[in-house]
Amino acid sequence: MLITGEGRIDAQSVFGKVPFGLGKMAKKYNVPVIAIVGEIGEGFSQIYEYGINSIMSIISKAISIDEAMQMSKSLLKDATERMMRIIKIGIDIKKKNYFKKSE
Repeated sequence: MLITGEGRIDAQSVFGKVPFGLGKMAKKYNVPVIAIVGEIGEGFSQIYEYGINSIMSIISKAISIDEAMQMSKSLLKDATERMMRIIKIGIDIKKKNYFKKSE
């Protein structure tokens, strides 16, 4: 798995931002990619076509850009923890094989 970041993911992201390039490269090798971002903007879903599998915003409530900058470390830490909890759920589901057909 590859974790990348960007200040903002939106329609412009497919025109050369770092997550776009990393996503394209990772897709060639079938490596899943998660982008942790400051903001998710309009047209963001286009990036999924280029190897980004999921996007996690660090902002969990309405705050100003100044507040976000001041709180960036704690916001990033919180977003990373939320992301890892989701990944753990997926791992646990696979281990317990919830979706296996009964024989």
